[in-house]
Amino acid sequence: VMRAVEMYERAVAQDPNFARAYARLALAHLAVYTTRVDWSQSRLDSGEKSLRKAVDLDLDSAEVLLAQAGYEDDFERNLDLLRQARLAMPGNPEPALDIALLYRDYGDWEKALEQFDKIIELDPCNDRFLFFRGITHLFLRHREMADQDLDRVVAISPDFGAAYLFKLRGQLHSGRSIREMECFADSADVVQHLDEVNRMWFHWMAALYEREFAKGIQYLDHCNWDGELVYEQPHEYFPRDSLYGIMFQLAGKTGPAKLKFESARAYIEAQIESAPFDWRLQIALGEIQACLGRTVDAVKSARQGMEQASGEIDKSFARIEAIMRVFLPAEDYESVFAELDVYLASPGCWSIEGLLPNPRLDPIREDPRFQTLVDKYKRH
Repeated sequence: VMRAVEMYERAVAQDPNFARAYARLALAHLAVYTTRVDWSQSRLDSGEKSLRKAVDLDLDSAEVLLAQAGYEDDFERNLDLLRQARLAMPGNPEPALDIALLYRDYGDWEKALEQFDKIIELDPCNDRFLFFRGITHLFLRHREMADQDLDRVVAISPDFGAAYLFKLRGQLHSGRSIREMECFADSADVVQHLDEVNRMWFHWMAALYEREFAKGIQYLDHCNWDGELVYEQPHEYFPRDSLYGIMFQLAGKTGPAKLKFESARAYIEAQIESAPFDWRLQIALGEIQACLGRTVDAVKSARQGMEQASGEIDKSFARIEAIMRVFLPAEDYESVFAELDVYLASPGCWSIEGLLPNPRLDPIREDPRFQTLVDKYKRH
C-alpha cells in the first residue's frame, strides 16, 4: 500500500490538476491507515487533504465519489455515494465490492453475502471477491462454504498469502484437529507464502491447546523474528514477551513469567503513548495486567479497548480477545459468561468448539453456566 501512495504522489506532483490521482491518493492513504501500516492521525489528515483537493477539482467523477465514500461515516450517505459511483463506472466492479463490504461492516451480513454473490456471478474467478466472501462465511461460521471460497482463491492465485492465513484460522477457530492444522502450517505452499512468524503463531497456539508449554517456548526461541518484538495482525497484538509470559505462567514458572510480563508491559505502554486509540493495545495491556495480578486495571483496559473498537469486525474481535485474554485470567467470570453469550450469538470467527481446548477456560469448565453455553452453541 505504501507503493501506491508513492505512485499517486508522483502523479499529482507531475499534474497538480489530476483529480483522479488525488482521489486514488486519498484512498491509498486510507488503506495505509485502516490496515494499520500507519495508524496515525497525520496519515488520516494526509488522506483527507488529498480528498479535499480531488473534490475541488472534479466533484462528480466516479473516482472522487469512491474516495468520498471511503471517508464517509454515515451509512446512508456512504451507500448513496457508492451507488452513484457504480452508475458512473458500470464496467468497474469496485463500487459493488465496496457496497458489499459496507453492508458487512455495518452488521448486515446477509445483505453483504447477497452482494458478494452478485459480483462473483459476474466475475467468478476474481480472487479478491472470493476472498472477501470467504471471510464473510468464516464470520457467519459457514465453515464449509468458507473453505470452498478460500480453496478457490489459492487455486486461482497460489501467491495469495492471506488466503493461507485464513485457511489456518478457519481450522483453528472451528475446532478441527490441531495436528491437521500443524501439518497444513508446515506444508510447502504455506511455507512458501506465509512468513515464519505467522507460521510460528499457529504452532504456538497448538502447543497452548495441547498443553505442551515447554514446546511453545521452544517455538518462540527458534523463530526468526527478524528484529520484531511483537506478533501483530489487524485484529491481534501480542508483544513477544507476553507470549513467553503466558507459556511460563501456564507451566507454573511464576518467576520467569513475571519478568516477561513486566518487560511486555513497558513495551506496550510505550506503544499506547503513540497510538492511544488502538483497541488492540488496550486488550494487550489488559492481558498483561491480569497476569500480573492487577485485575481491576486489567478489566478497565479491556473495557476501554472494547469501547474503542469500531465496525462489526473490530467489535467482534475485541469482545472475544477481552474474554479470553483478560476477563478469564482476571477471574472476572461474570463478564466472561455475559460477553461469551453475546459473542457466540453474533457473527464471529471463533466457534465454541474452537475455544474449548484453551487451558484458560479450565477454571470455569465445571460451572453450570459454562455448560449451558456449550450446550447452547455447540454444533449438532
